[in-house]
Amino acid sequence: TGTPKAVMVEHRALDAYVRAVTARIGLGAGAYALVSPPTADLGHTVFFPALCAGGTLHVVPEETATDPEAMAAYVERHGIDHLKVVPSHLRALWEGAREPARLLPRRRLVLGGEAAPAGWLEEVLAALPAGCELWNHYGPTETTVGVLSQRAAAGVRMPLPLGRPLGDARAHVLDAHLRPVPVGVPGELYVGGAQVARGFLGRAELTAERFHPDPRGGEPGARVYRPGDRVRRLPDGAVEY
Repeated sequence: TGTPKAVMVEHRALDAYVRAVTARIGLGAGAYALVSPPTADLGHTVFFPALCAGGTLHVVPEETATDPEAMAAYVERHGIDHLKVVPSHLRALWEGAREPARLLPRRRLVLGGEAAPAGWLEEVLAALPAGCELWNHYGPTETTVGVLSQRAAAGVRMPLPLGRPLGDARAHVLDAHLRPVPVGVPGELYVGGAQVARGFLGRAELTAERFHPDPRGGEPGARVYRPGDRVRRLPDGAVEY
């Protein structure tokens, strides 16, 4: 995906994210499974909420997290309550497991990092344990893990929307002249709020290209990040890719 780059994320941005995602998704005490490398921000959705809520953090070994039967047995044996995973990772485990439903956590399943295929997602929804919720999660590293989230339920619109902003995050859908587009009309996504990172380490030109003053106002010095994604806003306020 190009030359690796370091994103400068402040502690207060991570704090804002952890508070926002914990409140929105309903994370609390319980057993959390980290199935991605700690160096990747995908896992921050379980890593920090587990520690802040007094939960138990399971750092699942790679050989277990990539083996369908071993992972199903781990989730079942340890009573995993919360799991954040990339859809393609879960799908690979799902298709290789004898009893795929054993892979599912008891309370919260969070999908992020890429789009989930609609047909397969409906299969997962049908297999969710009673009391377990499935959430879609969107956000680049430059806006601290995630800024949009949407719960999926039986009969929900497919493909699953990215959702509504978390915490004080702002999702602007703008045209080429930085003007808001009407509901239902495609535009480019600009993300603002406390979770916007400082920029790229040692990459001033790239920072200037992707981070801009907030065109829709806000507090003095407010900035937005431009991920380059085309989206549209739905009548209920959710954002759709």
